[in-house]
Amino acid sequence: MIWLRHWDLRFDPFRPGAVPFIALREHEEVIARLVHLVENGERRGELRGVPELGKSVILHESLRRLRRPGRRLCLVRRPFDENAIIRGFALGLGQRLEPGVRPSEGLGHLVDLLRIHRAQGVGVVLAIDGDDLMAWESDRTILERIEAVGSQSVGAVTVLISGRSNSIEQSRWPLELRLERLTRRMTETYLAEKLQAAGRFVPVFSDRAILRLHAVAEGLPGVIDRLAGLALKAGALDQRTRIPEELISGIAQASSAMIDPMTAPN
Repeated sequence: MIWLRHWDLRFDPFRPGAVPFIALREHEEVIARLVHLVENGERRGELRGVPELGKSVILHESLRRLRRPGRRLCLVRRPFDENAIIRGFALGLGQRLEPGVRPSEGLGHLVDLLRIHRAQGVGVVLAIDGDDLMAWESDRTILERIEAVGSQSVGAVTVLISGRSNSIEQSRWPLELRLERLTRRMTETYLAEKLQAAGRFVPVFSDRAILRLHAVAEGLPGVIDRLAGLALKAGALDQRTRIPEELISGIAQASSAMIDPMTAPN
């Protein structure tokens, strides 16, 4: 693409998934705590925060670091009902449930699979990426049944959940981590490291542009990504050598609907 050549970039660093993880110190601390609770044999941990904070990125990086022989990792993305939870976890454990299986029967199959893994000495991490659609009592019952299996043998089963808020009543779990918004300094580091990952080591955004970008995005990485990507394209079109504050302001005004956190993903 012409705009990538203009900025000497190998790829678009602000495209979702292009740079999987930026190791900000605060995020590293959250990941370390998630990994520790699994290694310590805890039954459940929750990662909470407003939309666009990058909770999915944190959860995925935590799972990557938890991979090892003797451990099975299963991930279900935004389950919409109890059946989706059961089927997703069962598939991750190697069994595809037949169509038409009732939730109660499916849960029985899943519990059996967990017990088999426990008997074989295999630890299991069951992760839910985005639980905002889990609004029913039955969803909580499923998680409690799964956790009960894990409690029979320390460290056998751990459930990790990332989500916007505690959609299933108020959390009763002490191991709840809150992901916070980026500070201005963190935003500066975040932008620089994403650009460096794509091959750009010379600053692109002016200091005032970074300050404005941080303020408009309210410290939300997902919004920062979208605005920064648009700014690079617009800056290349104008043949700029650096992104100024006024360009960020103009893009933000034109894109105000897109940065509404109530309509954003995790």
